[in-house]
Amino acid sequence: VESKRVRQNTRGRGTTSKIHQCSYCQYSTFKKIHLTKHIRIHTGEKPYACPYCDFRFSQKERLKPHIRTHTGEKPYACTECPYRATQKSTLVSHVLCIHRKGV
Repeated sequence: VESKRVRQNTRGRGTTSKIHQCSYCQYSTFKKIHLTKHIRIHTGEKPYACPYCDFRFSQKERLKPHIRTHTGEKPYACTECPYRATQKSTLVSHVLCIHRKGV
């Protein structure tokens, strides 16, 4: 993982930040955690395992919605009908397809 220092002007004061560069492609970021997550695209590393099945994820935030498929939790409720969803994006798709057909 390559890094180089860059000067940034923050509210009139100069600060130094590191740019973190992906060693596999041209991706770069100021946050090391973003680079760590990005590199998993190239390495295939999936450190987050579902406790209910063999699914594994490269990002922690992808695991929680998956676990809901096992637990049955559906925290996202449609305001126009009884439909509930495990993920917000699924609810948005439902509203657009079912309730906003003529829009």
